[in-house]
Amino acid sequence: MRLRLVVDGQPHEVALEPGRVVVDGQAFEARAAGHGPFDVYVAGRKMRVEVRPGEALIDGMPVRFQAEVLPPAELRAAAQRGPGPVHPPMPGRIVEVRVQPGQQVKAGQVLVVLEAMKMQNEVPAPMDGTVREVRVREGQLVEARDVLVELA
Repeated sequence: MRLRLVVDGQPHEVALEPGRVVVDGQAFEARAAGHGPFDVYVAGRKMRVEVRPGEALIDGMPVRFQAEVLPPAELRAAAQRGPGPVHPPMPGRIVEVRVQPGQQVKAGQVLVVLEAMKMQNEVPAPMDGTVREVRVREGQLVEARDVLVELA
């Protein structure tokens, strides 16, 4: 799940992934236990968190926030801002490649299908463009930093 989180007036992009949280591109090992109030473990540090409408208590300290769930295509488009590489949202195995070099694509069109944690994830084009290069093949294992497709 990807969020736009505004804390004390400062916007942040947050991705909640199994075993980690990515905040503004920086990854932290994390896990949560309980239903709330609950314990959150970030980089080995335990914090007690209680979430209320527009506010969270973190170890008893109030923090005001606003949260908006971001659709994956919107987040990628915001991060991309132009032609270039398309990365997978997480490590996994390529199940299907749906584009080829020279093909015209529209924002949101599925480029690649990735299997991660026994789920299939569609990786969409972040923008309208032309496929310059496909760098993966079906069955290939990829990491989040790998390039799947280059768009022009």
